[in-house]
Amino acid sequence: MANQPPKQYPSLELAYSETKELLKIQLQLIAEIDTKASVLLGFAGVILAALFSNLVGGTLPPGTLAQFLLGSGVVCTVMSLICSFLSYRAREHRLIPDPRRLSDRYLDKDPAYTKLKLFDTLIVACEGNQSMIRSKAGFFTAGFWLLFVGILLLGIALLVPVTLSLWHNLCYNLIR
Repeated sequence: MANQPPKQYPSLELAYSETKELLKIQLQLIAEIDTKASVLLGFAGVILAALFSNLVGGTLPPGTLAQFLLGSGVVCTVMSLICSFLSYRAREHRLIPDPRRLSDRYLDKDPAYTKLKLFDTLIVACEGNQSMIRSKAGFFTAGFWLLFVGILLLGIALLVPVTLSLWHNLCYNLIR
């Protein structure tokens, strides 16, 4: 059996190059998601820092709609921060095999056999990376929408007292 010539795969070179290109695209996509997640993480952090530094005195009366909206906005922003962190956290993505292992195991093998093994490794790497990309993108999307809702709630919470005050003054002036 060892003397048999290796099985020929006419499309191996094409499949190998396309899969290698896909792996390169996946690594770029992972880097892009990480960049977006870090921006989202920073933005949510700045919003929370600004909120906590400006609202230490408690300017809203307890039990009001504005306070409920403010609390809900803070919760959404904190959840966005957590989702952004989960999207951004470092995880090992898969690459082609370690050059040392490649040298130790395949240097004396037939080039077609080595190429086939590398192709199999690329397939496993692409499948693992695809799963990680889905996870990262899911956490990023959730974080983005939570931050959007949080900012919306915070904006409404900050506008409610101003609107009520203006309404109160308008009604007071109409009655007088």
